[in-house]
Order: sequence, then structure tokens, then C-alpha cells
Amino acid sequence: MTLEIGGALVLIGAGKMGSALLAGWLDRGLEPKTLFVQDPDPSDELTSLAQRKHFSVGADAAALPAAPAVIVLAIKPQIMDEVLPFLKPLVGGSTVVLSIVAGRTLAGMERHLGAGSAI
Repeated sequence: MTLEIGGALVLIGAGKMGSALLAGWLDRGLEPKTLFVQDPDPSDELTSLAQRKHFSVGADAAALPAAPAVIVLAIKPQIMDEVLPFLKPLVGGSTVVLSIVAGRTLAGMERHLGAGSAI
């Protein structure tokens, strides 16, 4: 089975949870060229995996694709308000934003991304 999402997938945060999601997507056949991982301090393991599998990983949000199909937030709750303003320009009309961030509300995310965002 191949995992297809119809565009780019942006993963914000590649700690334990983000890395587990990433491994699952790659195991299920997600095309690596559609995958972009943003993490302020990528681990050596993540960097090595990105080189082997040929997907993008870095700390610069400006290098992320505009209007990806999906943005997955796998970050610590305390940095959510700092991260979301950088993502607003990426959220296109059909972009779906998924969050596994504990204790944060949809209303709080909408404040940063816009009320019409698909969260």
C-alpha cells in the first residue's frame, strides 16, 4: 500500500512523536520528495534518515513549500504561539493542518492561522 496525500506534507517538529509519525509514513510508502520536515535542532538520526531517503529536513521555515496539502504539528505546547505565525503564509485554501499538540485549542490555532483554516 502506498500512502498518497495529493501534495506536500510538512512535519513541524521531529521529536519522539514527530519521528514516529515520520517513520510510519515512510514505511507506508509516502513519496519522500513530497516530505518536508522542519525542526530547529534536527537529530543526527533524522539528518541521516533524510539523506538516505531523500527528503527535506531543516530549521528554516522559509524553505518550506507554499500551500502544502498537509501540515502536521508535532511540537511542544509552550512553543505553539511562537511557531504558528511563521506557518500562516503556508496555509493555502486546501491545506489541512493536523495537530498532536497537547492542551491547545482549535480557537487558539485559528487566532494565528485564520478562522477559515482547515484545522
